[in-house]
This record gives sequence, C-alpha cells and structure tokens, in this order.
Amino acid sequence: MEKITKSAPKNGFIGSHPYNIDSKNRISVSPDFLEILDTQYKNEHRSVITCLSLKLSIAVYPQENYDHHLAQLQEKSILDRNMSDLMTMIEGSSCPQTIDPQGRLRLTDELMKYAGIALKPPSCNGNNGEAVSFGSSREVYVKGFRDHFEIWSKERWDKFIAETTKNLPTIQDALTKS
Repeated sequence: MEKITKSAPKNGFIGSHPYNIDSKNRISVSPDFLEILDTQYKNEHRSVITCLSLKLSIAVYPQENYDHHLAQLQEKSILDRNMSDLMTMIEGSSCPQTIDPQGRLRLTDELMKYAGIALKPPSCNGNNGEAVSFGSSREVYVKGFRDHFEIWSKERWDKFIAETTKNLPTIQDALTKS
C-alpha cells in the first residue's frame, strides 16, 4: 500500500522551541523556521532583522516583514511622544543579521541584555572574579508569531505566562463584550 504523506500548510512562524545560547551568543534556529525563510520568503541568504520587542524579548523579522511592521507603527501619530519613544527603541536596537550555514543566529550583547538573557555562561568571571551576567540564564524559548519569531528568556516567558493566566477571566470578559 502506498504511503501518502501530506504536509501541513505553512502559516508563518508558529510553535515553540526551547534552546540554549552558546558561548559565542549564537542560537540555533528551528528547522521549521529556516524552511519558512527559505520557501515563503525566498531568503537565500537567510537575512533577518533583530530588534527589541514590546514585551522585552528579541524579535526576529524577515526584511519585508520588518519593513511592514515599521510602516504600521509609523501610521500612528509621529507627534505622540510614546510612539516616538517606541520607534526610537525598535529602530535603535535593530540589527541586520544573517543566519549562518549551520542554522545559527548570533545575538548582540545589547539585545541579550535588554531581553534579560545572561551575557556570559555562569562559569565566566569578570575582572573582580564575580560572574558577568545581566540575566540569570542562557535558556531561552523561541516562539513563532506568524510574521516573525521572538527569543524570550526562560524567566521572562514563565513570568509572562503566569501573569497572563491570572488575567484570563478579565480577558475572557473583554472578548465576550466585543
């Protein structure tokens, strides 16, 4: 009997993947996400833009999605100080990157610091012998969000889920009133 294989349609970056940042601040990108870059975005060089997200994680966008994201934000009032600050944060933290042939993405110290990810493995020490770290762990979750994916520190993701879970009744009430 012939085996019929049917692949699920690709709807963008979806799913969750636990990873560890290596000693050179690189993270492996999910093979599913690489396939999306290669096929849906025809991104032969696997070029992406990394920047700080609104939830203080690291957002990773294909170039065209990054441009669309910025255009949406710029539609908001440029005279609004909060919007201006937001644009400064996103554009000021943006960095073009290329995923290497082994499927790894290098993260900048600046983005790791603001995202709460440890800059150096716990075994590394500073000049005074103390641990050099801004976050407590190099464990991260890579989460798909359709048009981009985000790299969250394990601690921030766990905290986000705990806080959101507490607010579910309020969120459900708001949805039923819409």
